[in-house]
Amino acid sequence: MKEKIQGNGIVGRYGGEEFCAVLPKVDSDSVVRLIDDILDTVRSTKFSHGNCTVSCGVVSSEYYSSPTEVLKAADEMLYISKRTGKDRASYMFLPKENSPTF
Repeated sequence: MKEKIQGNGIVGRYGGEEFCAVLPKVDSDSVVRLIDDILDTVRSTKFSHGNCTVSCGVVSSEYYSSPTEVLKAADEMLYISKRTGKDRASYMFLPKENSPTF
């Protein structure tokens, strides 16, 4: 992930098997391409213990008033990815006037 995100933001561990990436000033189309690239790389990598999958939740931070709200929304999207089959990303890029409340 660090290799793919390098130059576009930062990534770090956010819990046991969870990671968080912060991608400032990266437009939604570029984020989708970047996440798809990460998913494809993990799918095609041969791990000694077998296959590995990645589930992602992606939101735009500009619609939230605090980092806590951003993480909560991203976590909601992550669990949508997990509940709908894993090995995928769920995105929420809404116009400002349609800001969600969680």
